[in-house]
Amino acid sequence: MSLWITEINPSVLTPKLLGGKGMNLFKLKQWGVQVPPFGVVTTVAFDQWQKSSKLDSNLLADIRNRARSWNTPYFAVRSSMTAEDGETSSFAGVMETFLYVKEPELEERIIDCFKSAFSERAIDYSKKRSEDAGIKAAVVVQAMIPSVVSGVAFSRAPQGNSSLIYIDSGYGLGEGIVSGLVEVDSFWVTRFLEVHKSQIQNKEKQVAYVADRHATEVVSVPESLRNLQSLSDSQIKELSREVLRVEAELGRPADIEWAFDQQGHLHLLQVRPITQMFEPLVYYSDTNLSESYPALTSPMTADFVKKMYTKVISEIGIYLGLGKSRMAELGPYFDSLISEFGGHMYYNLNSYYTVLSVLPGGQKAIDDWHRMIGGQKISVPLPKLKPFSRFEKLTMLARFAWIVLWHTNIFRDFCTSSEKRILVLENETQTATNSKVLSEFLFVAIDRLKGWGWTALNDILVMSGLRKVTKSLQRFGYGEEAVSGLLRTKKGVDSMQALVELKKLCSAIKENTDFWLALGKLLDSGNPKDELKNAYSNLLAQGFAREVRLIEKYLDNFGDRAFEELKLECMTFKQSPRAFLGLMRWMVKSDLGDRVYEEEKALDLTRMGLLARLKLKVVMGFTERTIQTREKTRMLRGQYYGWVRRTILKIGELLKQEHPSLFSDFTSLDFFSLEFSDLKKYADGQISAAEVRSLIDLRKGWPETKFAYPENFCHPENSKVPPYFFDEDKAEEVKLDGDSLSGTGASPGVIRAKALVLKTPQEAMAFDDLKSYILITQTTDPAWIFILSQCCGLVSEKGSLLSHTAIIGRELKTPTVVGVRGATKMFQTGEMIEIDGEKGLVRRCQ
Repeated sequence: MSLWITEINPSVLTPKLLGGKGMNLFKLKQWGVQVPPFGVVTTVAFDQWQKSSKLDSNLLADIRNRARSWNTPYFAVRSSMTAEDGETSSFAGVMETFLYVKEPELEERIIDCFKSAFSERAIDYSKKRSEDAGIKAAVVVQAMIPSVVSGVAFSRAPQGNSSLIYIDSGYGLGEGIVSGLVEVDSFWVTRFLEVHKSQIQNKEKQVAYVADRHATEVVSVPESLRNLQSLSDSQIKELSREVLRVEAELGRPADIEWAFDQQGHLHLLQVRPITQMFEPLVYYSDTNLSESYPALTSPMTADFVKKMYTKVISEIGIYLGLGKSRMAELGPYFDSLISEFGGHMYYNLNSYYTVLSVLPGGQKAIDDWHRMIGGQKISVPLPKLKPFSRFEKLTMLARFAWIVLWHTNIFRDFCTSSEKRILVLENETQTATNSKVLSEFLFVAIDRLKGWGWTALNDILVMSGLRKVTKSLQRFGYGEEAVSGLLRTKKGVDSMQALVELKKLCSAIKENTDFWLALGKLLDSGNPKDELKNAYSNLLAQGFAREVRLIEKYLDNFGDRAFEELKLECMTFKQSPRAFLGLMRWMVKSDLGDRVYEEEKALDLTRMGLLARLKLKVVMGFTERTIQTREKTRMLRGQYYGWVRRTILKIGELLKQEHPSLFSDFTSLDFFSLEFSDLKKYADGQISAAEVRSLIDLRKGWPETKFAYPENFCHPENSKVPPYFFDEDKAEEVKLDGDSLSGTGASPGVIRAKALVLKTPQEAMAFDDLKSYILITQTTDPAWIFILSQCCGLVSEKGSLLSHTAIIGRELKTPTVVGVRGATKMFQTGEMIEIDGEKGLVRRCQ
């Protein structure tokens, strides 16, 4: 067996020969991680030393020859016990380490490390950890890194929220940090490489090498550096990326010592598994869920949405022919598809990826899903499910093929039956006279709701079609930016119809100045939070019967539309005359006529052969149809949500009538403080009306909840610790440098105009001429159509080629870029910017 090892040899990568520290260094080297040049004096040499009390002369010659090749005058000599840096024992700080060792001193220091295996503290530690009494020592000899900044990093924070990476950083050598001799900066970094929190100390001391005394000593930090952040933002990101990489390769949380040298290069000096036990991590993302449920949602909406996702997505398994045992196996993942944190909705990616992975295509389905909704694919450990039999696979493929073949008929029948069902449900709600009976009816109706799994399957077809279109184009040298130019549907999408008809309505009554004066008085008087329930009767009393009739006709068709219309607590245009009449006034006041569009340059497909173009045409035709279906069923979903909203409001009205002493002082919004399941408990007699009142009182403060919700985050499973963004000590603002950002080009064209940064569509009412603005927002839902249609360019922080912003941008032939992270922070309303909807670029104009 070798006494001295310097090269990777898988057959000898064992702690019995190299010790834990030495073995882990070779693993780092094997994984391609930057480590200082090193070699390991093995335990075979340790055995020989025990017998002869000296090192083999040939061994010493080999060590010195290799050390000279490293072109450094100094070395680090570190002990490497056979039980050290393992999964159960770290031996951290127990064994000897020597820094700035000169070549003539190597023999002495290696022997000192051997001797430390018999030190009192090593023996005591071994006894406490019940380690084998036959522990041996190896020694790492490593090129000394003259570190400018060094420290330790934990891939799972040992205290607080363990989903975060924790970094301690100080000036000089790491000896000062690990021994607690110097002040350090601390950083908590998310697994998406964003600094969540930092604590910057006044760093007066550092450990450095003093050549005159050939020793490491505590010395003063230059005053100009003391209060500065010891690591730059780019260094934090680089270090965190390597920490996660090592954790993934190691297969468990890691504790890493690291250093940046004078040239700014990062070196990992040693790594050990963290012996502390942690809960598994669950990953969450709000892309593209934030289109439908932006920012804060009520307890009622959050609970209802979780129930509906479980119901709808589990139907996919039924339609694809999965058996009872397979459905039972997937049950826990169906039940946890959606989670809510601090009132904000997130996909549970562990569950979502698991469900997607069983679909035809397997892992490709996950890629397709992200291509449709946007956001980054995250490395998430998936459970080992029972292998699918050949029969199961063939059944799913056959069912899938049948759905493709009969797509038009399936969705025509589904939409027709759903529209009829909504009318029946509405009638039952309107005629209800008892709050418990209506609550029971609501739950029975939801439980009996069938067919919405078809809409989820249609999304899968959209995903598959988009992948095939992209691959067809890439085969002939077209980039992904070419896809957006082909995705505009020939017949348009249903969400545009509300805008078209609203323009007709406004044009029909635009010239009646008396009506607009009367409308202005209504809107500008009274409490702005008043929904103006009596607005139309007021206008009728003033003689505007024709105008009110036209408005009511529009609302009969599009009254379920609203800003943030899928949040049950948000009133629709029919329920909030103030919101709708305010929108009408804004449109007429702004004189928002039809925009003039430039003729779009068609994509040149001549490099594709005739057969390839025909195949692309067929795939594009089917993909367009699935996109149209997706938008149509989204509108239908809005109608169903409208019925649920009206039913909950009716239950609230009946409770006020039945129990005036309990609920007379409650507003309509208060009832959305309940969870959806609370209504079931009330209907079943599990809770009384008084207990319903108590639950509302308990949660009435939900609208005041305010957190900076991240797009992606992870959290320990079953942890009682809140997510890191709940911290009162808020995360620092995202730092953005430069004048440009990039995203996904969603609708081609280049436009230069003023930026308009909005959080909500209502904010647009303060601007009269949107044609001269490029809209920048975090995300949009279908109700943004009234704003999107007027801007000359669209930029969204979230989204994909099939997000709502992208689809509407293409329908309007408006240059559009989606997935531009940080856009609302970098750009300010009024400054000139330019966007390229093909290349996906957004830049500030100089």
